[in-house]
Amino acid sequence: MERIVQAMTKACEILVTTWDEGQVVAGRITLENGKLRATPQKGFEKIIETVRSTPTFIGDEELHPKKNPLKWLNSLPRQYSGGVLRAKLIEGEGK
Repeated sequence: MERIVQAMTKACEILVTTWDEGQVVAGRITLENGKLRATPQKGFEKIIETVRSTPTFIGDEELHPKKNPLKWLNSLPRQYSGGVLRAKLIEGEGK
């Protein structure tokens, strides 16, 4: 079952609230065949790279993007759920 999950593509949009436009998609982090790929929108490169490289925490458990990319990606909405920076899983979408 784990092999099937890793062969699928899963994505998470990173949303940022701006003064001018309200909430905008700053970029997307995609897990495809067990590898993470960050795709930032212009002007949001640093934010997306920071999210992409930063471990998350669920309780006492540290989730690292390189050690367990699927669990890490799934944790992003809990880690980033504020008014300025949010993460939203995009189920079943491709690249």
